[in-house]
Amino acid sequence: MARRLALAGLVALALATGAAAVTIECSTYIYSKTDFGGQPTSFALDTTEGPAVKAVYDFADLPKTETTAQWDDKTHSAQLSCYCEGAAADCKAAFGKVTLRFYADPVRRKTRGGASLDVACAKVEGGMCNGELAMMPDGWTGRASAAAIIYDTPGYRLPRSAKGGNGSPKPTPSPKASPSPKPTPSPKPTPSPSGFASFTCTASFFTGLKLTGDAMYFDAGVDQQEEYAKYLPDFTTLAKPPNAEKWDDKVQSVRISCETPCDDCAADWSGVKLRLFADPYWRKTRGGPYIDLECESLSFAKCESTLEMMPKGWGARVSAAAVLYNNDGFKLPRTLPKSA
Repeated sequence: MARRLALAGLVALALATGAAAVTIECSTYIYSKTDFGGQPTSFALDTTEGPAVKAVYDFADLPKTETTAQWDDKTHSAQLSCYCEGAAADCKAAFGKVTLRFYADPVRRKTRGGASLDVACAKVEGGMCNGELAMMPDGWTGRASAAAIIYDTPGYRLPRSAKGGNGSPKPTPSPKASPSPKPTPSPKPTPSPSGFASFTCTASFFTGLKLTGDAMYFDAGVDQQEEYAKYLPDFTTLAKPPNAEKWDDKVQSVRISCETPCDDCAADWSGVKLRLFADPYWRKTRGGPYIDLECESLSFAKCESTLEMMPKGWGARVSAAAVLYNNDGFKLPRTLPKSA
């Protein structure tokens, strides 16, 4: 009997030590209109390796946005996204343990949240998963008063008091980042000795549809010898456009174009893309949800792609951006390097 128990203990130890660790982080966007309309509010579950919860105890405490004065009983659509670092199979299993849970009652009602509605992070693509409600189901339109992002804690309920439980105190608006100098164009690089030329890219951002309205340009010199990223980490620090109060959450169309320094040079355009992030770096969500615009080859010496209208859920939502080359895993840093 003792030998059997010892063997069982060794097996359990081997399984425990052999289990691959993953880290996961998630963010949620809540909208006051269906189909992700209006300017959203958000909260995030910071990077974790084990069971964790990030809760908003009372939507009445959420900061107002330009389109929503107060959030209690105003939720009409929502998005959940998570990022995982680890083996693909382990990340897929981890995503299955993530839930965005809405509650009908805030903590102050002392009902432990009352009725609840769960959203799974069901759409998995590599190290990322997404879940969404384009419209709240029957009985939940304009009803949610609290929410939690839950990882590997399926029985979680809100505490009876805001001083207890696994949740967090009421969220407060993130501070405005201090202004940073407007990015300057990168010099044109010289041809690479590898046979492929280095190249220069320009990302263009517009406040109107179809590349109209105020414009902003961001240049990046790319060396094809290695992976590359140059980013604008916070649109709130950019110089104010002539006909709008800011660039943050005002981008309605974009373009990326790249070219080599000579007509007979060749470049590999397959790894070039413009990545648009929903969050600035100081929200510490690593940029949150993002969309990519790949630069389509026009010739050996030039590529270009355009979004004349932002896709569903992304109108007036962009808060940061990056020009990338062979760097699909890039996310914004949580703190701003001195060189950024």
